[in-house]
Amino acid sequence: MHTTQAEPLPAQDGPGTVHRPPYETGPTGGDSFTVTNVNADAGTVGVAQRNTRQAAFVHCVGNGPMATLEINHTVREAISSVEIHYTEAILTDALVMNAIVTGSSSGWLGHGAALGPRDNANERTGTINIPLRATPEDGETVRIVFGLQTHAGCLPYPVLGLPGSRPVDKGRATFPWVSVG
Repeated sequence: MHTTQAEPLPAQDGPGTVHRPPYETGPTGGDSFTVTNVNADAGTVGVAQRNTRQAAFVHCVGNGPMATLEINHTVREAISSVEIHYTEAILTDALVMNAIVTGSSSGWLGHGAALGPRDNANERTGTINIPLRATPEDGETVRIVFGLQTHAGCLPYPVLGLPGSRPVDKGRATFPWVSVG
């Protein structure tokens, strides 16, 4: 896997701010059938899950893998959107690039996602655009959590081993910059 590390820009939060790696490591998780990888310095995340369980009709047990990065942006001037830029994204169909924005005072501000599969060169680079539902207050901390996640390991159908079932779900992506404006 080839990754590049971007040089951080001087930190000055406000509209038009661009955050680059290194980021903070965000929440990660999974169970004994999952592997997660986060490199906050390079802005990369990866997840893999071995699907060993049979299909379920009502619910799935265990936790699916998630690997995230995090930015805590202090609001200095009005902002109305967040853009998460990604490159080198390779995802099986069950993976999601997910991004959530919350404010320390405002609460829930927005969500964005890019769905798998992403397996050809034209789909590996893009942007997740998140218009904010409210304008965060001056001085408020806006938390931006972004990365990859997948289901809890059970498939809606068919039963494992039959044609069409997946033995593994996996993905990786690089997040070279996040724009706040």
